[in-house]
Amino acid sequence: FLGDYIYALAPAAHPHHMALQLVLELGLPGWLWGGGLAGWTLLRLQCWPGLTQAGALASWTALLTLACGSFSLWSDSFWAVGALTLVLWQNLALWLRKSEQHIA
Repeated sequence: FLGDYIYALAPAAHPHHMALQLVLELGLPGWLWGGGLAGWTLLRLQCWPGLTQAGALASWTALLTLACGSFSLWSDSFWAVGALTLVLWQNLALWLRKSEQHIA
């Protein structure tokens, strides 16, 4: 049964964890850049209206979860989804602010 398979031990080309990949490939500057980007986005979300803030935080958490088990940090589709999600939530927050100003 086991004799039919050929086994090979080969290390992965990169870790399957974006935060770990960022640190391993870029060192301390990568760690600082990643932490700074995460902190900056969370600070920017503090001034958003309630429901858009909750939705944006949920999206941020979902992207972080994907980053912990994703294939590669340099995948353009991951960054595109993150950027489009940010633009969507930011436009929704701006629209809600404008609609609140018209009501008041």
